[in-house]
Amino acid sequence: MNNDLIALSKTPIQPAFDWDATVAETKELIQEDAVLTATIDDALVKRFHGRVRIGFNLIKLQAEHAKDGYGDFTTIVLPGLGITDRTFAYRCINVAKLFATLDTSSVAQGQQTDFFDLPMPIKTWESLASPSGQTVVKQIESGEISPTQEAIAEALQEAKELKAKNKTLQSQFDFYKQDANQKEALLNTRIDELQQELATLAKPEIREVTPPQVMEHIKKLETELMERTQQRDNLAKEREQLGKELDEQRDANKARREQELYEYRINERVKKICEEWGKTTVQLLGQLPSPIEGQVITANNWALIDHVVDMANRVVAAIRQVKNDRVSILDVEKSNALY
Repeated sequence: MNNDLIALSKTPIQPAFDWDATVAETKELIQEDAVLTATIDDALVKRFHGRVRIGFNLIKLQAEHAKDGYGDFTTIVLPGLGITDRTFAYRCINVAKLFATLDTSSVAQGQQTDFFDLPMPIKTWESLASPSGQTVVKQIESGEISPTQEAIAEALQEAKELKAKNKTLQSQFDFYKQDANQKEALLNTRIDELQQELATLAKPEIREVTPPQVMEHIKKLETELMERTQQRDNLAKEREQLGKELDEQRDANKARREQELYEYRINERVKKICEEWGKTTVQLLGQLPSPIEGQVITANNWALIDHVVDMANRVVAAIRQVKNDRVSILDVEKSNALY
């Protein structure tokens, strides 16, 4: 017992939890984080527009330099501007061209003028402006993807992965093609040798005095010639088949990507509808008259309310129908899978 008391006395006393101090500190940190986020976002936007202006200036300087027809722009002018990495200049020119050519007419109203003010990292803008980013640019222009940082980053990543898959397929095809070409070259060399030897042995003056063992040798050569020719033809067919498989895989990757975009657009539309419906519903609930105020509503306005209720019921019924149809389709797919 005494030992327990001694141990307890040596245990440091924990201070009581200060709720108010913790709340105050958390609020301060949240405010600080908001300021930092706004500062960073503002810096990202300014950096992008700065790169755009650098790009436009480089385009103008390059055009003027070309009029003189003297020297390489990248080795004469760029160092004088403090640009030691020519790829930096190319990236600035690319983002400037993106800024000048990207058509935002299909972008949702209200987001067109703000599109180039998205606080995206400069690498995202550079990826979008690069040749590999043109697919995503077209998707933005057509309205296939939302003009948001998250959607653009996701689309660029998917395009990068698709490019990597196609590159891997191309590398495999190139390896098999090179191997087939080498084998075909060896076969062609051997076929030429066989044809020349057979042509020599087939001369009339030789055939008249050809001993049986030579005739047997000629037959072996003819058989080998047929086999080598067949092997060469098989290689040609194999190479053609590999090319077809490569094209089919590319088409499959493209179709898969289009299906993913199709599903993404549907889900984005549903998400937007639900968000707008939720905001509208909250506003509506906040403006509904109280029971006392309801006593003075006119018959015409009650008719309007009944119309709104009818529309709401139609929306609910339509949503239920979509869910029921989805369940029915899933049941059919499960049933087909069983059989």
